[in-house]
Amino acid sequence: MGQRMFSEKYPEVYSLLVSYFSDPVDDALSDREIALEAAAKNPPDVVLRAVCEAERLLAVQRFPWVEVSDAANRCLPNEARARAWLAGIVALLKDG
Repeated sequence: MGQRMFSEKYPEVYSLLVSYFSDPVDDALSDREIALEAAAKNPPDVVLRAVCEAERLLAVQRFPWVEVSDAANRCLPNEARARAWLAGIVALLKDG
């Protein structure tokens, strides 16, 4: 898919991953803490749009796991791990 197409097709998810996960303010924060911080710092409608978009992304057959891994600056070695990681972030955003 490529990073540009990913950012255009899933702008809310891309923005969330790049803004919060790719270069966190505090490197000691866990992904859980980062997701909860993102949920707390954004208006509910922004979080909801990101969650809905991420759920749509998780449902696609050809999941762009390399793009997710790159945008989040995480070492997610395969599609299954990337899907599981993003699903976990979505769950945290919903709870946050």
